[in-house]
Amino acid sequence: MHDFDPIHEGYFRIYQALDKYTESPNKILITSKTGHETVVLRSSLNEQKKEYIGLSNEVSSWEILARLTIRGLGASLLPDYIEWNYKDSLRPCKPLQDIKIPYELGLVYRSSPENLGRFQAFKEVFKESFEQSSLKD
Repeated sequence: MHDFDPIHEGYFRIYQALDKYTESPNKILITSKTGHETVVLRSSLNEQKKEYIGLSNEVSSWEILARLTIRGLGASLLPDYIEWNYKDSLRPCKPLQDIKIPYELGLVYRSSPENLGRFQAFKEVFKESFEQSSLKD
């Protein structure tokens, strides 16, 4: 039996580089064409009649997407915690700011009495580290 223990709740949002801002991006960089957040994004874009925005450059890392966005290669669909490391470089894309796709970050673990103590210790270290990242200036 496995359990899920939540650590953080947030939103995927579309971000652009601060110094390369455009009123309407022509493409959005994504991590996966079949991921839940991408499916919801497509639906949101269709509802807003923004079909002209292409989804491209499937990359397997949100960190890499953030860096590509900062270099001006397009807007990116990113979880909000990525912004913590790039407060001076990224901002939510204004024309698409109402698109917020909820997510929950947590730990999955095998629930057994012998693992519980180790898991709790790991969870506290991980949670503290994650929370400290959000406080960076």
